[in-house]
Amino acid sequence: MPEQPTHTFFNSRCAEYKTPFGAVPAGQTVTWRLTVPERLGYVDPHLVLTKDREDPVHYRMDFDGQTPGVNHFVFQLAPTTSGLYFYHFDLYTDFRKIYRTANGEGELTWVNGLDWQLTVYEPDFKTPDWIKDGTMYQIFPDRFCEGKPNKTMPFADRIYRADKTGEPYFWPTEQSEGYLNMDYYGGDFAGIQQKLPYLEELGITCIYLNPIFEAHANHRYNTADYLKADPLLGTNEEFSALCAAAAKEGIRGLSRVAATEWGKDGINVNVICPLAWTAKLEQFQQAYPDAFKANVKMPPMGHYANPETEIGRVCVQLAMPDFKYLSGETLTLEGGMGLRP
Repeated sequence: MPEQPTHTFFNSRCAEYKTPFGAVPAGQTVTWRLTVPERLGYVDPHLVLTKDREDPVHYRMDFDGQTPGVNHFVFQLAPTTSGLYFYHFDLYTDFRKIYRTANGEGELTWVNGLDWQLTVYEPDFKTPDWIKDGTMYQIFPDRFCEGKPNKTMPFADRIYRADKTGEPYFWPTEQSEGYLNMDYYGGDFAGIQQKLPYLEELGITCIYLNPIFEAHANHRYNTADYLKADPLLGTNEEFSALCAAAAKEGIRGLSRVAATEWGKDGINVNVICPLAWTAKLEQFQQAYPDAFKANVKMPPMGHYANPETEIGRVCVQLAMPDFKYLSGETLTLEGGMGLRP
């Protein structure tokens, strides 16, 4: 059992015990300081440092003086390679160890416990500027939004929850055998795509998805294939479409910000979403006529827009004084197709 915490042996969140705070670049010297009550006697403390997937290395800590009733120890090391490192302290002659508690402090215990973590990154790594002032939104795909309702569950050992207000199953459940992480509420790529305007209105600049790969649980951390999207979420192509739609939604968001910033200078900013006939579409029609007929829908006006005469002229008109008050808007030019911007 751990000894009652009447003394702070170590605290990773306090500069008195560890510097620098947080993650460090490879080659940066890290200093660990340990304090041990004098009443414990000579304990010969060691820092036990383990790089992820490697064997632990024991480093003897140096004596660093005394304060009343307390012995101080220190050790410095500059990790040379990036990665995750884990550490605790071993009092060799006391036979006890110091492990991490929930608040980051150390506890003296006879049994194994939780290690502290040290993240070492490449020295030339720089945080991208776009994320520094951004807002990230994390999505658990199965529980976010169902874009394609009433799915057929193709797996006999999983449950599709048509009732979206029902409580998730936990272990044990009303099912005698239990269904831990096996009930699905149907969230999918299509649902996330439908909610992009909502996320943009919230001011979200980055979407962080929980695992989306093919897996055997609703959380999808037990990935089976890193190259294939889970079929309950959609296909790889649908994920690509979601990414493309998110990029376009980002452009819409930027246009509204620009319209707000530049309005005082008499500059209007709008976005046009055109459905135009392009060289790529023509090549596709010529190379795969059957696939073109099956997959490419013709707009109600009977043709795709001419980029120069039917799209370009609208752009020119928007730049005219008559449209000066139109700003921050998204206009769809799709011949009545009804596509949502």
